[in-house]
Amino acid sequence: MTRTPDGDSPDVTVTVVICAYTDRRWDDICAAVASVEAQQPAVDDLLLVIDHNQALLERATGAFPGARVLANEETQGLSGPATPECATPRAR
Repeated sequence: MTRTPDGDSPDVTVTVVICAYTDRRWDDICAAVASVEAQQPAVDDLLLVIDHNQALLERATGAFPGARVLANEETQGLSGPATPECATPRAR
């Protein structure tokens, strides 16, 4: 956490990570992304991590321009998405 120039109040950033692995849950993925994008105040970074599914990765990359869509390059499953890209959030 960093501090604002006045040094008093913290400058908090929020990153949301959504993990997905199957095309069969496409409607759920769309709903999750839409929910995050509608939040106020807006999140700083939205990561959609696709777990070992190239077709889903390509589909999501085209469908969600406001998200960073990443391939899980680690072990398959929820423990894998802690990739270097997830560890390095950025402001949108």
